[in-house]
Amino acid sequence: MLVECLDDPDRTVRLAAAESLSITTDAAVVRDVVRYAVDDDVGVRAAGAVGLTRALAAVPYELARAEVETLLDAFASADPSAEDGRLARESLLAAVAEGSTPGGLAFLGDEHTALVVDALRTGAPAVREQAVRVLGYVGREDVREPLEGAREDDVGAVGDAAEAALRRDG
Repeated sequence: MLVECLDDPDRTVRLAAAESLSITTDAAVVRDVVRYAVDDDVGVRAAGAVGLTRALAAVPYELARAEVETLLDAFASADPSAEDGRLARESLLAAVAEGSTPGGLAFLGDEHTALVVDALRTGAPAVREQAVRVLGYVGREDVREPLEGAREDDVGAVGDAAEAALRRDG
């Protein structure tokens, strides 16, 4: 099974398996992939996060609160200076956004919200774009200011994502 290849010793095999999860039609696969996306090994975590994002794009599935919080904790512990750490950070936030609905992340506590706002302010452009997507699903007044700042200060994908998030939020 493709999911089991996410922890293959060969990085190219892991990432190929992750990309292949975009053809899944089974929501159970999403639940299976979450454990790889939070693995202690950063290479497995990166492949799991990519695979989770691809699977969530293919299968209707809303992440549960515990899954979101676990994914954000894995995001926080990924090293942004390492290649797989950067890939994991971007893909973990993308997975949270992909597995959420408008207002569906209103439960995020202060710590996780601050973590995503910090990623918006200090992360690499790809991470910042995914942070905007996540904040757009929080639907609380306390995230409007960072989204408005991103809309005004960023050109390209980050600013466009912030504009879309603010429109969706009303």
